[in-house]
Amino acid sequence: MEKIRYFFLFLFLFIWKIPLHAQIPEEAKEAIEKWLENSESEGDYSQLMEELLFYTEHPIPLNQADYDELVRCPLISPAQAISIINHRNKFGVFIHIHELQVLGFPPEQIIILLPFITLQPDFKENITRWKELISLGKIQSFTTVKRKTPTELPQGSMGNTLSQSLRFRYYLPNYFSMGFSMEKDPGEKYWNRGPDFISAHLFLENQGKIKTLALGDYVLGFGQGLVMGSGFGMGKSAMVNMIKRTPVNLKAYRGINEFQFHRGMAIRLKFGKLDWITAISHLRLDSRTQSDTNGNMIFLNPDLDGLHRTEKEISGKKTNTRSMLGSWLQQTSGNSQYGFGVCYYLYGNASIPSPDLYKLFDPNKESQSFFHFFQSKTIGRIHAFSEWALSPENRSKAAVAGILTTLGKWMESSFIWRHYDPGFIAPFSNAFGNHSSNETGVYSGIRLFIKSKIILSQYIDMYRNPWLQYRIYNSSYGMDNLWQLEVQMNKKTHWYLRYRLQEKPQAENNTEPMKLSSINHMQSLRMHLSSALDKSTEIQLRGEYSISNFTGNTWKSSMFFFHIQRSLLRNRLKFQIRYTLFDVPYFYNRIFAFENQLYYDFGTASFYGAGYSGFFMFQYKLNYRWKVGSRLSYMKYTDAVTGTNQDKSGVFLQFIYQN
Repeated sequence: MEKIRYFFLFLFLFIWKIPLHAQIPEEAKEAIEKWLENSESEGDYSQLMEELLFYTEHPIPLNQADYDELVRCPLISPAQAISIINHRNKFGVFIHIHELQVLGFPPEQIIILLPFITLQPDFKENITRWKELISLGKIQSFTTVKRKTPTELPQGSMGNTLSQSLRFRYYLPNYFSMGFSMEKDPGEKYWNRGPDFISAHLFLENQGKIKTLALGDYVLGFGQGLVMGSGFGMGKSAMVNMIKRTPVNLKAYRGINEFQFHRGMAIRLKFGKLDWITAISHLRLDSRTQSDTNGNMIFLNPDLDGLHRTEKEISGKKTNTRSMLGSWLQQTSGNSQYGFGVCYYLYGNASIPSPDLYKLFDPNKESQSFFHFFQSKTIGRIHAFSEWALSPENRSKAAVAGILTTLGKWMESSFIWRHYDPGFIAPFSNAFGNHSSNETGVYSGIRLFIKSKIILSQYIDMYRNPWLQYRIYNSSYGMDNLWQLEVQMNKKTHWYLRYRLQEKPQAENNTEPMKLSSINHMQSLRMHLSSALDKSTEIQLRGEYSISNFTGNTWKSSMFFFHIQRSLLRNRLKFQIRYTLFDVPYFYNRIFAFENQLYYDFGTASFYGAGYSGFFMFQYKLNYRWKVGSRLSYMKYTDAVTGTNQDKSGVFLQFIYQN
């Protein structure tokens, strides 16, 4: 009876939407979406929103923040951070945020930054009694419901086709946060000895020497993410100076990825300029298992897709464990930071070695350990950073080092080198590059501000994979080169032209005993125009054309979309419409485009085949507390291989209450 009661409570929370408090302002959200358009790498965009929500609660004190605090915000480039510090040193504190225009900040970027920065010092209310703190807390709670068709589920799936998640948090910035998240994927049951996935945290801040205390689920981030990376890594993009990782060391986990977090306890103690972080974690993992000839269970490898739809998938749920013990020391002084850390992983069961040769270096022992050193330092207009790591079990090493420079208001440049041994495989690595293992590469970028309204950006990245990869049966190399010309025609119209050349290793389609691979040469040209017709209407036009040459064959692809967004009824009603035409005959030359989603939900659409797609999205403000939103999408195309017609559709719903 108790389980039935919990089931209906959980179902009620999924169906009836819960109040949402303290969102990112709408104008900042729209600007962030435009910012993401520049990204050429895929990632978990919800992690970016988590980081930006952190800064709405902990605004960066513009007049006190050091270099690392400034660049930790994903919306401030390293060159801009250096300009802010140099301006403070020469002229004193900022009187008004719009003084950033003197440093070359565009007015649009200043509007984006407003929710995340402050001219006030890092002030905390003088409250000593927990009863008062608790009474001042705020609620943040929401759920998403999605349905996409067709939904391909394996035979024997136990649940419906809905994807649903629920998140709840009660918090007071700079003091505490407590909350939980629940999630089910399509095909999973609502209740199987509890929700399919649940995460919870209790997070305390600024209690004397205790800078941060985390109980439950949390994430860690240090250095350049070689050993312990968290959050969103911008990666390669037209914003060539956004290559450095600047993670928050310890944060509460509020996402719905089922394994990319730690569960246990972590504490950050502050002694002047010295920080000491210690963490302990124990998390149950899924594994693929089978029985040996004696009937004993053997573990093939971790199964981290988080899907539990059938009896077979459920049988592997939480059959293994991952424990972690780690400690880090870091010192921040002026424009310098140095840190050292060590962490040790212990698995409940070792997995057997994979027969696949490209997985030769995959960890299959019961333990892993890592040592790493990281640093960053600013000297004048030059900022240098690096991280060096070692895994003693197999003596594998990894290193990344880079330099960011700025020459006044007219040029920014960046350089980064990385080397990751094939055997260096850290569970939480998200370092810069195409892979955080089995890669050596050099990246350089430059951004020229030719005039106040004309910007030329360029980067080139050359890399080599010394060991095999999936379907690549030899060492390989690749190259990525991008050029982008941006023109701000006037206050309302922005235009850019982008050319990209890529050389990627790719397996040939052959059945010979010796598998072969060749280089896929890809070129693409994109032209994008966005213009505000008036205060309430904006349109976007994009055309993209690409050519792929592989094993003597040539494929030509194209994509065009028209996008309009408009506000009506004194901004109470906002809607967006996009219509896309595409003709992409080659799967490995797919064209990607960022697409707007509802609050806290971002996505990148992939186009393959020949056809059209579109979406309609609206948000309506019923009154000053209630909002309702919906997103409808549809795609119809002809598969380039089979010649069959395909249809895809999606329905997202959202209700928001805000007081």
